Amino acid sequence: MRKANDGDFEVVFGHRRQRACLELGLPVLATVVSMDDRSLWVEMERENRLRADLCPYEKGLRYSAALDAGLYPTIRPMAEGIGADYSQVAKMIRLAELPQEVVDAFNSPSDLQVNWSTALRGALQRDPEALMGRTRKIRQTKTAQSSPRDIFHALTEEATVEPFHKMTVEIANADGRPFAVINKFEGGYNIRIQSAGIPIWDVEAALRGLLQS
Repeated sequence: MRKANDGDFEVVFGHRRQRACLELGLPVLATVVSMDDRSLWVEMERENRLRADLCPYEKGLRYSAALDAGLYPTIRPMAEGIGADYSQVAKMIRLAELPQEVVDAFNSPSDLQVNWSTALRGALQRDPEALMGRTRKIRQTKTAQSSPRDIFHALTEEATVEPFHKMTVEIANADGRPFAVINKFEGGYNIRIQSAGIPIWDVEAALRGLLQS
């Protein structure tokens, strides 16, 4: 516990244990500690970081709220204060700063991946009206089976994409001639590349990179 500004005491750790004791009518043994708001936030963040159900978007909201509250002047000292990687914290904050319409394009905020933040922010900065248009279209056509990656690509690609209805996609080169065809089937995709100018090891490297992303 710590002493609050109004002279009363507030629980800073063990809220669930205190509630259980109150419900059972058991006395509570508490230790009063001196702790400012930043120290309290750091300890609570460290405790929450161990929770497996806290997604990057939710963490970004917490980090953003800490900055708004003035607990830290910028992202870097905050990341250093909690012992987290600066770039990861910055990416999570970018996710939290996305318009709600973009977040709602996904079936759940937990679908948002940390490494998508740069591309989503870039799409927003390049053409916010176009991104909002794609967002509305996705929200109208998506289903519970729509994959997060398909939604991400539909939001960030410049070309109009129909990820939820088209079973075949043709990809053209700079001359407008088709060089690849992707066929979607239940459980995966068939990819046929029709260009002899692409070395097979480059294709292999691209596919391995896709699997590792």
